[in-house]
Amino acid sequence: MQILGYDEMLPAPGQGAMAVQVRADANATLGLLSAIEHLSTRNAVTAERAFLSGLGGGCAVPVAAWAEFRPQTSELSLTGLVSSPDGKKEVRVSGEGNDAVELGKRLAEEALAQGAARILNE
Repeated sequence: MQILGYDEMLPAPGQGAMAVQVRADANATLGLLSAIEHLSTRNAVTAERAFLSGLGGGCAVPVAAWAEFRPQTSELSLTGLVSSPDGKKEVRVSGEGNDAVELGKRLAEEALAQGAARILNE
């Protein structure tokens, strides 16, 4: 099921995902939290964050990303966007892959090659 169309508004990377942080040695807590671990969501958020990181961005840059697991291809699909604040300039990239970090970084490189750095530096 595709939730967003290619030309629709994309959310900020990781928007809407919940994360719980615990100490690495908190084994009992980690055991309890394993019940809510959702690997597809973790991978999607990882791809989105890798896209943002690959652009050198943080939470104050005009970057959007949407990743989802596609069961029909057994791959992650990621669409990323870098936009000027006024929306007049944008670079949109998309692709699929099995490795969330590699996918996000690859699409960030594609966006930079298409002029995203100029938009981010304005």
